[in-house]
Amino acid sequence: MEEAEAEALRARLEFGRALGEARENGVLQDRVAKDLDTNRELLRRIQRRCEATLK
Repeated sequence: MEEAEAEALRARLEFGRALGEARENGVLQDRVAKDLDTNRELLRRIQRRCEATLK
C-alpha cells in the first residue's frame, strides 16, 4: 500500500511539473483544461501543491 501511495505522489508531482512547464511555454490554462476535460481551478490547485512540495 505504501508503495502505491508513493507512486501516486510521484505521478501527481510529475503532472504538476508538466503543468508548470506548459504554462512557462505559453500554453493557456484554458487550453489544458479543455484538453483534459477539467477546470482551471483544479489545475491551479495541482500546480500549487506541486510547487509547495518541491520547495
